Amino acid sequence: MPVPLLSIMAVVLSVAPHPDDEVLSAGPVCIDLLTAGHDVHVLLVSLGRLEQHERRLVEARAAATVGGWSLHAPDTTAAIGAHDDLVLAQAFIATQVHALARELNADIVIAPGPHDAHHGHEVVGRAVTDALRGADGVRWWAWALWGHLPRTTLIHPVDEATMQVAVNALDAYRGENERNDYRRLLVGGSEAAAVLGPERVFGFGSGRVSDLPYASLFLELEARDGSWEACTPGILDVTSPRAGRSPTGHVATWLDEPSPYASPHSP
Repeated sequence: MPVPLLSIMAVVLSVAPHPDDEVLSAGPVCIDLLTAGHDVHVLLVSLGRLEQHERRLVEARAAATVGGWSLHAPDTTAAIGAHDDLVLAQAFIATQVHALARELNADIVIAPGPHDAHHGHEVVGRAVTDALRGADGVRWWAWALWGHLPRTTLIHPVDEATMQVAVNALDAYRGENERNDYRRLLVGGSEAAAVLGPERVFGFGSGRVSDLPYASLFLELEARDGSWEACTPGILDVTSPRAGRSPTGHVATWLDEPSPYASPHSP
């Protein structure tokens, strides 16, 4: 007897350039995926400046306890500062992502796009582009935090309860929130996404897709024949996170183009 689609568990790998990015970019969707019974992992690519490493790792572990995801913090992390060798970092991150995605048998990867304006986020996006390009069938939910996605194809409506868990997870990053109140970014950005999302995903003039107060937005891509293809627009159903959308046949050539925001090379 065939296994019902709703019972198929997804393995999700969220790639965070820095501790707290996993919450700000995709915390709500990861929480809802976990609630729906899927297996969610977070890979920390870096731990910020050297003097911050211990503090940020402790905070990341506390956030993971609240959020519920499995945390992967390699002994050696990438150096993705503005004056680091970002070409070297890209190759190093690509190796890590490829190895962990293969070990987990991940079928969905959540990570920044390669044009997210922040040098550290962009190098991670380029690394993911390289690492999984040949992993046919893998879906990539690309997000933008500091920049903008060239297209938005996937919307995930978020309720108050999920947002509160995400805010609680972000509260673990006390050091970062002392510098700037990122809780306002998480809540306010998600509230704006609930308004902007339907029109960005389904076309201007489209009406609301949910009465929930918040949303997360992504560009969904699938690895096919050594390239990345954009997927058809849709609303995420966390009980079956790959269902209802499919590759369009249109190759996302922009992934390999130079960033309009930041140089792909270290200064």
